[in-house]
Amino acid sequence: MATNDYAILVGISRYADPDRLPDLKGPVRDVELMRNWLTSPAGGDVPAAQVIEIVSDETGMTLADLTARDDGDDSAMPPLFQDFFKKFLKLISKPDRSGYVYRQGRLYLYFSGHGFCEKYRREAHAALFVGNSSPIENWNIYGTYFAQWTKDQGLFSEIVLIMDCCRDAKLTQRPMPPPLPQPINIGASVTPKLFELYGAPRGGKAQERAIAARNGEVHGLLTHAFLDALEHAEWGKTEVPSQAVKNYLESQWGILCEGSPADPPEVVVPTIGEIYFQRKAGKLKPQRFKVKNWSDGEKVRIVNGQFEVVAELILNGDQVKVKREAQFGGDDSEELVIAVVDGEFELPLPVSLLMATGGASIQQKFETGGDDVEL
Repeated sequence: MATNDYAILVGISRYADPDRLPDLKGPVRDVELMRNWLTSPAGGDVPAAQVIEIVSDETGMTLADLTARDDGDDSAMPPLFQDFFKKFLKLISKPDRSGYVYRQGRLYLYFSGHGFCEKYRREAHAALFVGNSSPIENWNIYGTYFAQWTKDQGLFSEIVLIMDCCRDAKLTQRPMPPPLPQPINIGASVTPKLFELYGAPRGGKAQERAIAARNGEVHGLLTHAFLDALEHAEWGKTEVPSQAVKNYLESQWGILCEGSPADPPEVVVPTIGEIYFQRKAGKLKPQRFKVKNWSDGEKVRIVNGQFEVVAELILNGDQVKVKREAQFGGDDSEELVIAVVDGEFELPLPVSLLMATGGASIQQKFETGGDDVEL
C-alpha cells in the first residue's frame, strides 16, 4: 500500500453565479472516479483516510439554502477557497503549525469544474473558479501554484496535478496566489518530480460529456482519458511512466473523444526522471475488423511498432482462429476462435499503433480502438 501518498480532490459543479458559470454534471462524478482509482489496490493503492474530497452539494438543496450564512453573505456558495486551503494546510503542517511535514511519498492534487488561465502568461498554468466566484470577486484555487510550491518546498517526492477544467484566457482576472511564504531552500526543489495535466491548451475549452466507455455517465474528458491511459498504455508492463501517459493521450485523443472532437489536453512531464503509476496488468481494447480481401486459410499477422508479432489470425470460413501473445512474454500464448458475423469481427488488442499484414493484398496501419480495419 502507498502509505505515504495523499490526495486532495476538488469537484465543483454548482456556482453562485450560474449565468456566468453554468452548472456542470461531471465534477462530482469525476472525483468519485478518481477516488475509486486512488484507493483501489490495483490503482493508486492510497489509504482511503488519506484521500480528501471537497465537492459541491448535489442533494437538491436550493441556492438560497447553500448560501445561507450567519454573517449575511448570501454569495458564499460552497466549496470556497478556504475549504481547500484549510485542508491543504492541515495536510502539510505540523500539528502545532511550527513548520511543515516532509514526506517521501506522492501528493495528488485534482481539480474539476470551471477554470481559466492568465491571458498573457505562456507557461502551463490554470486556476479553478470556486463556488462564490463572481465578476467582482475573483475567488479561485490556483492549482498550478499549489503544486509548484509543494515541489519547491520539497514536501513530497512526487506531485501529480490534474486540472480538468477550461483554460479561458482572462485579461482582467488572475489566478490567486495563496498566503504562503516563498520557498527559500532552492536545493529542496531539485529532487521532487511534478507531473501536470491540463484539460485544454491555453485559451482552450475542457469538455465534459456522456462517455459510452463509462456506461454513458457524464465525465470530464481529461479524467476519463487519464484513467484510460493508466489501464491501457504500455501493454506488457506493470507500471506506466508519465511520458507514456503523455504519449497515449496525444495518440489516442481523437479516439477517446468518441467521434466528437475536443481541444486536446496539455501535459507537462517532470523535467528530470519519471513518475511511475503502478498496476497489476494492462488491459486490451476491442478492435473491429472487416473481411474484404482476406482469403480462407490465409494468415494475417498483427505487429507493433517494433515489428513484434502481437497476434496471428487465420480465416476459417465464418470463424477466425487467433493466437495472441502473452502480456508478459514467455510461451504462454493464448488461442481463441472468434465468429465472423456479416463480414465483421472484434478482437481485443494492446492499445498502440499496429499494422495488419498478410499476403500481397493486406497491409493496414491502425490505432487500436479507432476506425474499422479492412482485411
